[in-house]
Amino acid sequence: MEPNKFIAEVYRRMDMGDSGHPDSIDPDFFLNNKYTKAAVKDYQKVLPEKKDTKILDIGFGWGQFSAACIHLGYENIHCADFRGKHKLLKVSREFPQIKGVYDIESTIGNFLGG
Repeated sequence: MEPNKFIAEVYRRMDMGDSGHPDSIDPDFFLNNKYTKAAVKDYQKVLPEKKDTKILDIGFGWGQFSAACIHLGYENIHCADFRGKHKLLKVSREFPQIKGVYDIESTIGNFLGG
């Protein structure tokens, strides 16, 4: 399968409402799980030194990347997901480091270009 067709298929399936993604995320689980701990270890080597750098987490899912950023002291995190704003709102209220939550309504390209 061609890479672009594969990527399109991944997003098509995500749009169908993959039951593997939660409708809401428990803030304690968001911040304290084995996946977040692994993400902290992986990302601390590649993220910028300035803790006020804007960070955009596209395709939030369970939130491991954003949670890792919080653990690492980042203060300006923005999260976006396909029809996912409702699941991000509970988490964003608990963590002031999350400055914005956004729905991707069509494509990532349209979201970033808009």
